[in-house]
Amino acid sequence: MAACMLPWTSDWQLDEVLFAQHVDETNDRGFKSLYILGTAGEGYGLTESVYQQVVTVFAQQTLGRDCESQIGVIGTSMGQIIDRIHFARQLGFKMFQISLPCWGALSKEETLLFLRTVCGEFSDSLFLHYNLPRAKRLITGREYR
Repeated sequence: MAACMLPWTSDWQLDEVLFAQHVDETNDRGFKSLYILGTAGEGYGLTESVYQQVVTVFAQQTLGRDCESQIGVIGTSMGQIIDRIHFARQLGFKMFQISLPCWGALSKEETLLFLRTVCGEFSDSLFLHYNLPRAKRLITGREYR
């Protein structure tokens, strides 16, 4: 799985041409599983319009090609995460990396509610949970079951 990083112009706009080239070159080098918005943590910092711009360019470069593409969906609320997944699904994506909301540690019950709600809303999609200490709660294998 290869992360495709976001290039920015000097005035902090997405460099769409450079991003498209980067995605193409990554795929052409033999990486067949590509993803965005999951490694550098930039998902938290994107406005909705920039998120949509990034995902749209990624769709143009990956969907229909010989690769699997995954969208990292990071947000400060469950609603924002669901909205972002809806947008990406409208473009044709079905694989998502999700993180728990960042505003505080979730209890076991809140975590279960979050995962059931988000994953249940899109039962025909595939999800990878980015299980990291920064979320203030690591989920065990037993809890995933």
